[in-house]
Amino acid sequence: MSFFPILPQSHITVANKVTPTELFDFFKRRDSVYEANGATLNWNLVNVFSVDIDPTRGGEHVTADYVVNFDDGENQSSFNSILRYYILDGKIVWVNQFNQSVIDE
Repeated sequence: MSFFPILPQSHITVANKVTPTELFDFFKRRDSVYEANGATLNWNLVNVFSVDIDPTRGGEHVTADYVVNFDDGENQSSFNSILRYYILDGKIVWVNQFNQSVIDE
C-alpha cells in the first residue's frame, strides 16, 4: 500500500542526492542513518487537523504538531515540529515544516 505519494512534478532531494518517490521512503532512509549511528529520533504526535478551505477546488490543508526527541547516548534534546501539508487527490502537493526548540526551565 502506498502512503503519501509525491506528485510527479515534485521531488525531494536529500544531501546525498537520493530522491525518494514516496514520503515514507524518505523517513525510512533518514531513520536508518540515525540507527546506524546508535541514535534515535522519536516523533510523538500531539495534534492533527485538516481543513477543506474551498470544496469546489478540492484538496485539503493538514497540520500535524509533534514533539520530537533525539538521543544519541550522550546528548538528548527535544523540539516542537509543525508540519503543514496540502493534499490533492490523495497526493502531497507541498509540505512546510517549522521547528522550535523546547526550552527547559
